[in-house]
Amino acid sequence: MYLFYMLCNSFSHAYFGIYMTHLGGNYAWVGIGNMILAVSEFPFYFGPGNRFFRRLGVEKAQLFVLCLGVIRWLIVGTCHSPVILTLTMLFNGAMLVPNATQVVEFLNKKAPDNLKSSVQTALRAPFSTAGNLIASFGGGALVSLFNGMGLDGVRLAYLCCAPLTLIAVLVIAPSVLRSAKTQSSS
Repeated sequence: MYLFYMLCNSFSHAYFGIYMTHLGGNYAWVGIGNMILAVSEFPFYFGPGNRFFRRLGVEKAQLFVLCLGVIRWLIVGTCHSPVILTLTMLFNGAMLVPNATQVVEFLNKKAPDNLKSSVQTALRAPFSTAGNLIASFGGGALVSLFNGMGLDGVRLAYLCCAPLTLIAVLVIAPSVLRSAKTQSSS
């Protein structure tokens, strides 16, 4: 799940500014978008978003994040306005914080005390690195491929993030739903 999250988010971090200028925005809009990105995280670290995700639990929260991702990437891939693109940065808080905090908490619950930080590093670092590498090289290749076909490469690559994220939803949803059903029946 974390790999799917990192793929699309890393691609977005690399191409957000390029896409913004392509849509007619400028670097001021990129700065505003990054400010919105940062501010959007506060309610999920300290406020009602944090309580919401804690009630959901780790697995359901991760599924929720992926569902938000499908919506986010559809909006980003189909928008034609720098204002709309900038506003999609609001999704970041609801998507990043559960990954940053709840996955660590989940790993801490499962790992023996003497291995907690090693488990976090061993499980998160490879997926984060793989996501960044695949998004950078694969995303660039995909953009080039689409551009070479005379298409809008960045827009279509963003749009490709929606079905990729939907595949992740379809892969993990049965497991999350089975787990929830098992917990409710016991």
